[in-house]
Order: sequence, then C-alpha cells, then structure tokens
Amino acid sequence: MADAGQNRGVADCGMNLIQAAQALRTGQSPTLRPSGHSMTGVIAHRQRVTLRPLSADDVLTSGQVVLVKVRGQWLLHRIKREAAGKLLIANARGKENGWVSRGAVVGLLLQVHLD
Repeated sequence: MADAGQNRGVADCGMNLIQAAQALRTGQSPTLRPSGHSMTGVIAHRQRVTLRPLSADDVLTSGQVVLVKVRGQWLLHRIKREAAGKLLIANARGKENGWVSRGAVVGLLLQVHLD
C-alpha cells in the first residue's frame, strides 16, 4: 500500500508514509490512513492504522505487515518470504515488490483500527 505516490494525499491523521517513516525512526508510533487498494483484505483504503518502530530484538517473519522502502518507494506491505537474511515484500494480492534487507524495514503494523 503506497500512500498516493509517497508525497501526495496526506491522510486524515495528518501523516503520509514518508512522515510515518520519519516518526518511526525517532521512536514514535504513528497513526495514519494510507491510501491504496493493494492491501485490501488486511487494510482497507484509508483505514486508520498504527505502526510501531522496529527494534533490534524483533524477529521478522512471513505474513507480518511492515513499513519498508523498496526501490525508493515507501510501502506498507507484507513480508512474503525470508531467505539468506533478505525479505521478499509483497502486497495482499500476491504481487511481489522485491527483496530488501532488514535495514529497509522501519516499522511494524501494530493495529488496524475498525473506525
């Protein structure tokens, strides 16, 4: 789920994915409404979500939803697979975005709000 081309469409919660990544890097747990349909079934278009920063102790596994930078674009997508220290990122529909290192992940999905 990309947030309206990364820079456009600041969500009702006042934050886009770039701003959320910046907040996560400073230890905050941002709440935002990301735009897009790539995570339908997990996160609806503009549904409010809360993320938490990734810690050194976190074990990343397939199925987790993460805020990650893939090929220069911030995405809120799933980890599809892990191999040799790399993570394959994909949306809820199965489209693969590419392999990244753990360092590309800045946050984990903490909560999908039902309001």
